[in-house]
Amino acid sequence: MKSIVRSAFMAMVTLGLGVGTTAPAMAAPDSPSLVICYTTGSVNVREAKKATESMLRVLETIGKWSEGTFTSHFVTGVKACERVFNNEKPHFIIPSLGFYLQHGGRDRLVPLAQPRVKGASTDTWRVMVRKGTHDSLDSLKGGKLGGTLVSEPLFLEKVVFRGAVKPEEHFKLRHSKRALRPLRDLAAGRLDAVLVNDQQFQALGSLPFGKDLEAVFTSKPLPLPGVFADTTRSSKRDRGRFGKAMVAFCGHPEGKSFCELFGIDGFEPVDPSAFSEVRALWNK
Repeated sequence: MKSIVRSAFMAMVTLGLGVGTTAPAMAAPDSPSLVICYTTGSVNVREAKKATESMLRVLETIGKWSEGTFTSHFVTGVKACERVFNNEKPHFIIPSLGFYLQHGGRDRLVPLAQPRVKGASTDTWRVMVRKGTHDSLDSLKGGKLGGTLVSEPLFLEKVVFRGAVKPEEHFKLRHSKRALRPLRDLAAGRLDAVLVNDQQFQALGSLPFGKDLEAVFTSKPLPLPGVFADTTRSSKRDRGRFGKAMVAFCGHPEGKSFCELFGIDGFEPVDPSAFSEVRALWNK
């Protein structure tokens, strides 16, 4: 259970991947800002705010900005993220992959840095079921699919399932703010399947019922979204500085302890082709 909670918090702060709460840091009204959108579960917003502010202060030091240059907004839920993105006009954002694809068209959002976790900068999503109950997505038609990852059905359809099913028609979607609850419901037979990412999948080994679950669907590797810049709001110079600061973050003494705590190997410059495949799938 602790590993799931820690994984969720780490994902919140660094990967971008619940409900309508905003926690802005204090700064001048015209300060450049960073928005972190956490759309995959429940989190303590006060703790998230502290972690975000700590991260920004280190980035300001690395990038040689004055302390307090940046303000931050931590939001939970897709709608809250859209509202803050439109109203606060942030220069930089850590979104979900689905949010990036929906709002980053025509190169509006450009990737600056990707997190690397356990040597990988990709994620894999799986549909888990109780052993012996289902053997394919087809056999789950009409069943209840739960989890923290089902709040963006169009992204699931186009990118995760690659058009194989339309989630809102094929399943009865049951979104959860907590990672553990839907897994317990699956084990107890209250759900037919749960969609999990790599971190949640790896944490199953610590659960007493983990051995009773199996995957009937495994996605192709998905790029971890990381940090993006809005080209309509940020300058080319600041994009370069912020991207370099993110890449250097885990090498900084304070940044290193932060990265070690949350299991991040580091941040790396984004391969120009990293998002090409998912963008092509989205634009079909």
